[in-house]
Amino acid sequence: MHCSVPKSNLGHSRGHGFIRFQFTVAILAAYGGIRTESERNKKEERKGGQPMCGIVGYIGPREATPILLDGLKKLEYRGYDSAGIAVYDQGSLYVVKAKGRLQNLEKLVSRQKVPGTVGIGHTRWATHGEPSDVNSHPQTNQSGDIAVVHNGIIENYLYLKEWLMGKGYSFVSDTDTEVIAHLVNFYYEGDLLQAVRDTLRRLEGSYALGVIC
Repeated sequence: MHCSVPKSNLGHSRGHGFIRFQFTVAILAAYGGIRTESERNKKEERKGGQPMCGIVGYIGPREATPILLDGLKKLEYRGYDSAGIAVYDQGSLYVVKAKGRLQNLEKLVSRQKVPGTVGIGHTRWATHGEPSDVNSHPQTNQSGDIAVVHNGIIENYLYLKEWLMGKGYSFVSDTDTEVIAHLVNFYYEGDLLQAVRDTLRRLEGSYALGVIC
C-alpha cells in the first residue's frame, strides 16, 4: 500500500501539502483520546503518580531525527522501558526503535541514515507485551508504511485483534498498539485522515495516538 492524500488536501505543492496533511493526522489522532487520558492521569496523580509513555512530533525545515531524540530526552522523567522514532522522507518511512535506555536508540540511529523533516517519537512503559525491541513503538502495519505511537490502553484490543486476524492480518508484537496500525491500514482508501477517524470509532479505552504515513 502506498499512502496518498486527496488532491484537495495538497495545495500548490504535493510534497509540502502531503507532509502537512500527515502531521495534521498525527495531531488529530493524538486528540482523539486526550480527554479520557487526561482524566486517567489525574487519577494517577491522586494515587501518587505512575510511569507514563511519552509522544513527541516534529514538522519543519530541519532534520526531524535529532529534534525527536531531544524531545524524548525531555520525557525520560516519566519513566520508560524502550523508545523509538518514525520519520517520513520522500515516500519512505524510516522506523528505528530499541529496548532499554534512550542511548540504545541513539546508537542505532548513529549507525544508519534516518532522513526527513517530519516524524514522531515515543517512550514506552509496557502495558501489553513485555519490554522488547519488537514491542517497542512505533508499531507499523504489515507493509511498514503506516506507523503508530500510542499512550494508554485499548481495552477491546483482543476482540479487534481476532477480528483483524480473521481478515488475514498477521501480528508480530504482543502490543495493543499494533492493532491500531492494522485498523488504519484496513480502513485506508486513499484518505488517511478518514482512515484514522474510522479507526478511532472502533477503539475503546483511554488513549492518545500519533499516526504518520
